[in-house]
Amino acid sequence: MVNPINVNTQGIGNGYGFGPKPKQEEKETKEMEQILSGENPTPVSADEVLSFMAQSAAVVAPSSSVDTSKYVDSESEVRIASFMASFEDIVATNLAAISAEFPNMSDSAKQTLALAQVKS
Repeated sequence: MVNPINVNTQGIGNGYGFGPKPKQEEKETKEMEQILSGENPTPVSADEVLSFMAQSAAVVAPSSSVDTSKYVDSESEVRIASFMASFEDIVATNLAAISAEFPNMSDSAKQTLALAQVKS
């Protein structure tokens, strides 16, 4: 179509991508669908996935090979170790009391409440 200024606007629009889409994109999407659907994996239940994740997480153990003598002296090391032991005992006591009092509470809520009760 030619407008009064003699400019072919439809030709310009098609040349710059404003017109109908080229058919190459349809071929590319069909090829991608064929590639993605080429393998038919067997369905796996969610319980199997979660059990696999739990087992793989248990395999990795943290390494505690920190040489504390580089950072603290022996007196501080003994003091920190005794503090951590008493802290763990207090948290364990709090968790036992909370579990007895609120058996239906979630584990994360019990831990949060037990840690909140520890006073330094």
